[in-house]
Amino acid sequence: PTFNTAPTYWDINLTYVKKWGEKAKFDMIGIASQDKVEAVSEDADNPTFSGTVFGTTEFYRLIPKFEYKIDESSNVTTSFGAGVDRQIFKPGEQSLVFESTQLTWRSRYSKKVNESYRYQLGTDFLLSKFKVDSRISQSFFVRGDVNPPFEATELLITRARQDDLRQGYHWINDYDLIRDKLVFSPQLRVDHYQLHETTAFQPRGGFRYFVDDSSSLYLSSGLYVQPEPVLNQLEASGNPDLEPSRSVHYSLRYEKDFREGSIDGAQFRSSIFYKDLQNLVVDSSAVIRRDGEQVPERFNNDGEGSSQGLEFLLRYKMGRLNLNLGYTYTVSRRTDPVSGDEFPSEQDQTHNLNFTAVKSWDKYVLSTRFRYVSGLPFTPFTGAVYDENSDVYIPIPGRRLSERFEDFWSLDVRIDRKWIYDTWILSAYLDIQNVTNRQNQVGRSYNFDFSESQSQTGLPILPTFGVKGEF
Repeated sequence: PTFNTAPTYWDINLTYVKKWGEKAKFDMIGIASQDKVEAVSEDADNPTFSGTVFGTTEFYRLIPKFEYKIDESSNVTTSFGAGVDRQIFKPGEQSLVFESTQLTWRSRYSKKVNESYRYQLGTDFLLSKFKVDSRISQSFFVRGDVNPPFEATELLITRARQDDLRQGYHWINDYDLIRDKLVFSPQLRVDHYQLHETTAFQPRGGFRYFVDDSSSLYLSSGLYVQPEPVLNQLEASGNPDLEPSRSVHYSLRYEKDFREGSIDGAQFRSSIFYKDLQNLVVDSSAVIRRDGEQVPERFNNDGEGSSQGLEFLLRYKMGRLNLNLGYTYTVSRRTDPVSGDEFPSEQDQTHNLNFTAVKSWDKYVLSTRFRYVSGLPFTPFTGAVYDENSDVYIPIPGRRLSERFEDFWSLDVRIDRKWIYDTWILSAYLDIQNVTNRQNQVGRSYNFDFSESQSQTGLPILPTFGVKGEF
């Protein structure tokens, strides 16, 4: 079934700031968000599906933060966080509910030892107490770009209650090898992931060379590790033996400030980058032995890939006019672990251009944004075979990610207005996205036997408004 329904979003942000002299500062941040969509299909092309699809993602956090300046050369910052994440997805009679209570602690100590050496020590802890209750098709967990029909895959029943502790420690150094000319920044981050039962050492670093007072070059490299989502590590729905994904980053950045000490003028930044992606998690149809039993592997770490490209950002300010032009060119590829074939990544967007213009007056701000992005790749279907057991047609995919959707572009406009009172400020805005009402292609839908298809388009012109109070 296909739907053309806009989701609803609710976001709340509350901030309190208190200072004690020049040394101490306290922040209290409260945030909450809910994104929800519900769609009804009474006459779906798929003969086995008719009903409601409901989905919501929501969270809230309360984050107190304390900063203290010990002396002229050192300071410490620490923050705590508490809240809940919740995700619910109910297609028809199936259901998945994921809820996690989150507790965080982050702390950072910075010290300037002398004119040539500075360092920073930090910790990052995340304790999650999660529960999963699901009765949903295995198709939901497939990571690839082609998902088999829900009716044609095994129904997985998962009920889990578990804790997950992630610990992080970092050490950042800055050495002036040549005063005001060359800075060396060796870094080390160490993470321990309880569910993965893995400790990851991630060395990083770079050299920054100041060409003159207004321009510099920065060469950097480092290892980055990313753990898998909890659902992919559960035995009932994933693979508990998965390891974190890894990537080695290399980049060369150039910065130039044309303002010559003024607040008006131009700033330019450009970089080239390359990422070597390793240990990527991919789908697996293999059957393995675990704890003496033959079980489906579902996922493994056999994926590899790379991402490379260049980007630049040009900023210009003249009085109350601000202009920003950003562009990124990227080539992102993955390698099939079975065939060895190379194909684009699912999120490969070759060109990404953004232009914004902001003009402010005493009480008004007028802004506009233009976006242009290359279409995402997708795998076309070349036909289908009929499955008598599930009474659905199972599509036959063509060459993987061999076609692309149409390029995306959109023009947005926004106006803000302020009312300033003795003790508080009221702000209101009107935001109109996709002013030209362009029908951007976001997907492709097929009829029940995959013999015909049509494009799916995104949201039309979308006006929204909001208010903000500052006390």
